[in-house]
Amino acid sequence: MPVSFINKKHTTFNPVSGQVGNLLDQAFTAVVNGRDFLTRHQQKDGHWVAELQGDTILESEFVLLMAFLGKENDEICQKCSAYIQSQLNPDGGWSNFPGGPFDLSVSSKAYFALKLTGVSTQLPWMKLAREKILQAGGLKTVIVFLGFILLFWANTLIKIALKFHQNYCFYLLGFLSAFIRCLVGLEPFLFP
Repeated sequence: MPVSFINKKHTTFNPVSGQVGNLLDQAFTAVVNGRDFLTRHQQKDGHWVAELQGDTILESEFVLLMAFLGKENDEICQKCSAYIQSQLNPDGGWSNFPGGPFDLSVSSKAYFALKLTGVSTQLPWMKLAREKILQAGGLKTVIVFLGFILLFWANTLIKIALKFHQNYCFYLLGFLSAFIRCLVGLEPFLFP
């Protein structure tokens, strides 16, 4: 490490504890702790094994896909629904990682996936989730995600329509065009 960097004062102030610390010392400690953790958990042949934890987006998107295929009541979707429910934060939403803060996109997907699998929107925790989603901006804020899903579905539907009869494609495009224009109007449907 360059001497000029070491000799400079890089201080931080923690307003909670009132302590002043040296930023370089904190960074060095973090690097050493990270290295030591990885070394302790490394297998003899050099790899690491740990549980991969994340948010519920994969389960939610899987349910959305299965619903598109008309299979939202399959056992696997019910298992996904149970997992999504188990990851609900006490504050009424879902997060990007276990114990993390509320995330609007993750929560919107989870809420909609649960609705598709038959979970009642009248349950107290579903009402709380709905309120959190709407307070955070609702569907208008996550419209890009829905646009991508609609594009995926539109592509699939167009291929199906073309396979059976080319004229259906124009009806489908008209429907999708109208549907995409009123996405913001879908909020009452998704979060009644």
